[in-house]
Amino acid sequence: MPAPANLKLFQAELNNIIQQTEQAIQQMVAVNGQVSYLAPSIQQNNQSDSGRIIARRLVDWTDDYPKIVGDMTQINGRVIAMRNALAAGADFATSAAAGSA
Repeated sequence: MPAPANLKLFQAELNNIIQQTEQAIQQMVAVNGQVSYLAPSIQQNNQSDSGRIIARRLVDWTDDYPKIVGDMTQINGRVIAMRNALAAGADFATSAAAGSA
């Protein structure tokens, strides 16, 4: 993985990425809750061809949702690690400049 300094990202930008990703995950959780709540009644009350298409899409959603959220969580973990590495480097540089490293 490239070092944060090589990516030219600052801590504030990394914090923003982390925050936005966390918000997106929470939105996905909310949408999943709505899908899970509505899916049974949609499947029960819509027995037409379009209902079967919707039912297949609901299965797709059920299959894809955990992977998407897992991927987003993994990405966020990597960005957090990058932010922490950047902060550790800044702390080291500050202490080295002060003569305590």
